[in-house]
Amino acid sequence: MKEHTAVRPVGGAMLGVRNLVTVCLNRAGNDLSGEAWHCYDKEPIAFDGVDALALKLDRLLDRLEMPQHESWFRTFTGGKKGFLLPVIGPLPDKVLDQKEILKKRGEQATFVIHVQHRKNSTWQGSLLWTESSRWFTFRSVLELFKLMVRIVNRDVLHEQPSETSVGAKYPA
Repeated sequence: MKEHTAVRPVGGAMLGVRNLVTVCLNRAGNDLSGEAWHCYDKEPIAFDGVDALALKLDRLLDRLEMPQHESWFRTFTGGKKGFLLPVIGPLPDKVLDQKEILKKRGEQATFVIHVQHRKNSTWQGSLLWTESSRWFTFRSVLELFKLMVRIVNRDVLHEQPSETSVGAKYPA
C-alpha cells in the first residue's frame, strides 16, 4: 500500500481518509448485525445483515462521492448524453473525530473498512481487524463480507497470509 503524506497510520488505521468506516459487530452467526460509525454523523448506522450493511455503506460512499462509481458517466462538456453523475450536494461537515470513531468496539469483533475503489459494480479496499491489528485487502463486497464472517468464526487465526489477504500487522 502506498503511503501518502495526508494519510498516516495511527492506532492501527489510516487517519485523514474521509471514507473510513468502523464496523462494530454485536451479533454473529447466520448473519452479522451491529453498527457502523463514520465522521459525518453523530449516530451510528445500525444494520441487521450484510445486505443492509452493504446498501447503507454504499449510500454513504455515494454521499461522500468517494470513491466514485467507475460506471457513472462523466462529461467535461456539460452534455446530457448517457447517465450523469447524481447531484448529491456539498460534502457534509465532520461531526466526530476519526480518533474517537476508531475507539468504538463491537461485542463480537471490530473492523475498520477503507473502500479505495468502486470498480466493476463492487468495492475494492482494505479491512483492519482491530482486535488483532491484522489487515486484509478485498476485491469485492462479497469477499469483504466472507472475510468478516471467517474472522468472527475465527477461521483466519492460523492462516498464512496470501497476496489478497495480507493478514500482517499494520505498520506503526
